[in-house]
This record gives sequence, C-alpha cells and structure tokens, in this order.
Amino acid sequence: ALHTELMKETVFADLHKLYPDRINNKTNGITPRRWLIQCNPGLTSLAREAIGDRFMDDIEKIKDLDPLADDAA
Repeated sequence: ALHTELMKETVFADLHKLYPDRINNKTNGITPRRWLIQCNPGLTSLAREAIGDRFMDDIEKIKDLDPLADDAA
C-alpha cells in the first residue's frame, strides 16, 4: 500500500536496497467489510435490502448508500 511504499523510499531506503523482498504490507486488524458483516448483522441486512450484496465483496460499493442518507423510510 501507499504507506509501505513510502517507508521503502524514506525510513527504510537502505534496508530496502539490500533486501528488496523483506518489506511488505500486512493487514493489521479486521477489514471494515468483514466487521460490518460479522459484528453488525442488522445493519448488514439493511444495507443488503437497500443496495444488494455488492458491498459484501467490495466495500467501496457501500457508497451506493449515500443517495439514501436522507430517506426517512
């Protein structure tokens, strides 16, 4: 990811030159998509009713809810 590339180019530039395969990115924690699905099934259900299942594979699709933000229903 971007942060990893910055670290390779700045803070760890010398190390990266010596061992280019050693610095890599690891996800720390849970993804927002997984958190939503596993920890908040009620909200997941509402989102699925409103925009379908697309966000379950691609969290960026959750933005499809934006036009519904002011919907009182």
